[in-house]
Amino acid sequence: MLSPRKNKKHDTILHLCARASTPLYTVNRLVRAGVDINAVNKEGESPLSIAILEQNTNLAKFLVEAGCRVDFSEFTSPMYIACMKNRHDVVCYLLSEGFNVSAAPWFRHIPCKNLKADDLVLWETILRRMDHPVSLKESCRTVIRKALRPKNVKKLHALDLPKSIKAWIVSDNIYSDKPIVRAAIRHTSISEWRAWKCMMAKILSNLSSRGVMDMNMF
Repeated sequence: MLSPRKNKKHDTILHLCARASTPLYTVNRLVRAGVDINAVNKEGESPLSIAILEQNTNLAKFLVEAGCRVDFSEFTSPMYIACMKNRHDVVCYLLSEGFNVSAAPWFRHIPCKNLKADDLVLWETILRRMDHPVSLKESCRTVIRKALRPKNVKKLHALDLPKSIKAWIVSDNIYSDKPIVRAAIRHTSISEWRAWKCMMAKILSNLSSRGVMDMNMF
């Protein structure tokens, strides 16, 4: 991969793009050219970390959808920065994209007083995640979202799944207050969940047979 160094921090060109709010079409060309989206500078910052620090949500989502890691080390972790900046939307997005709080012991030591005070429900969700790993259901959702990219919305609509489950898979935030998304988690009937589980197995099997993913990861 291309990984040009530009300054004393050892920023790559993607770090610089994140700091300068470079248009996404330019970032896309750099990624397609092979620039390492997971490169870290001397301070341990990834392009995703800087995008969140600069409150560039569109770039952050672009990098995640392009396949970058979300689980970097403690003080430069995208999740750490999102919590410290009290960015509820980004915290929910990273959780929805598979960030595993239970696998990050440093997370317990983050001072999140503002996050706790402003959104107690989200904070309680994070506390539960600290003691419980990401469920198989959520892991499947994350893998399917990655496998269907790009244009995952169009591809997902072609699948024979209940409307509420499609909304849950395609949503950037599965902790959303939108009724259709919450319905997929709390109010879906047993028969719908059975149909979803059956279809999920078919989807995973199909993706595996096409070489899109390795079933052994589960």
